[in-house]
Amino acid sequence: MKYRWDKKYLQWGVTAFCVIACSIIFYSVINHWSAVHRVINRINDLLSPMVISLIIAYILNPVLTFMESSLLLPMARKVYPKDEGKARVFARAAGVALVVVFVLILFALIIVCVVPQLYLSVQRLVHKMQDYYNITLSWVYGLLNRSAGTETIFSSVLLKAKDYFINWVNTGLLPKLQEIVIGVSSGVLGVIKAIFDFFVGLVLSIYVMYRKEEFMAKAKKLAYSIMSKRATDSLIRAVGHIHKTFGQFIVGKIINSVLMSLICAVFMVAFRMPYAALVSVIIGVTDMIPFFGPYIGSIPCIMLVLLEDPFKCAIFTVFVLILHTFNGNIMEPKIIGTSTGMSGFWVLSSILFFGGLFGVLGMLCGVPVFAVIYSGIGTWSRHRLKEKNFPTETARFEEKGPISIRKEEE
Repeated sequence: MKYRWDKKYLQWGVTAFCVIACSIIFYSVINHWSAVHRVINRINDLLSPMVISLIIAYILNPVLTFMESSLLLPMARKVYPKDEGKARVFARAAGVALVVVFVLILFALIIVCVVPQLYLSVQRLVHKMQDYYNITLSWVYGLLNRSAGTETIFSSVLLKAKDYFINWVNTGLLPKLQEIVIGVSSGVLGVIKAIFDFFVGLVLSIYVMYRKEEFMAKAKKLAYSIMSKRATDSLIRAVGHIHKTFGQFIVGKIINSVLMSLICAVFMVAFRMPYAALVSVIIGVTDMIPFFGPYIGSIPCIMLVLLEDPFKCAIFTVFVLILHTFNGNIMEPKIIGTSTGMSGFWVLSSILFFGGLFGVLGMLCGVPVFAVIYSGIGTWSRHRLKEKNFPTETARFEEKGPISIRKEEE
């Protein structure tokens, strides 16, 4: 009797083997999670310069594209009028070099100009902390002298706070002093490693920017070789949409925050406001955070200026209100462009959700990430509604009762 080979049984066997193997691997990963976590951290450390290089290249790409298309390529075509290839190579090399020089000059200016002023502002704040404490204490005592009952309550609360602080120092701080020193040392080493990774990433980003078309072409080639044409076309459209939404938002926010910081610095210097460098940096950095950023940055800065000079604080408060109004209605829409397409409810929800998961980074990137997810779900739902011959307009679903199916066009 001749044996007949059936591929169906082979597929079943391979499927069963894969399921068993995946189960064993999953159990091993869960059972040895600490070792797996160390391996993941090690891989992350090794890949961090490459990830940083991609981020730097992505952020600097609009600058490179603008310089290359508007300035360098027309000049290169005059140098090489009969050779378009050489003109493009020359424009790309010159553009990458100018962008890298621009980044290095920017960092040099920050180190030479901003950091010393920032240090002096913080040093001044620390030196005047005792004066601010005395002013606050005299204000509190003046308030307490008007009411004997309030003074008794305040004294009781102050004694309890003192006892709690002494107990925390003896039981919480001193026993963990060695761990704190180790943590500070690890933090210093982490900062050094981050600086090293950044400069290595900057070097790698030169190659990424110089050969960006080749990298994109190879990625597209790989996608078409692995997936079907329909799936790859959908992936390319999705990536283009992500780039338009995410890239426009992040790059625009960076430019907008730098301009906000510069405007604030000019005002602070012109009106001789205290803590000019510190306040300008805080205003610019916190402006990166949507919705909550102006409040997070403005309130502490107003308090700082108030402690120094109440009259200047009033001027600064008016300036901050005008600045954020101008930024929200004129400057930011011009730089970032169209909105994310989400209502205020979804913007606020995305900030709270991603901020709770990933901290400040989540607050920065939560809105564009959720905008991409929101847009993707909307596109998918419209596609499904069209397949079922339902209307795609949201206003139609506000009608009471069931929704009528569209009649197919004959």
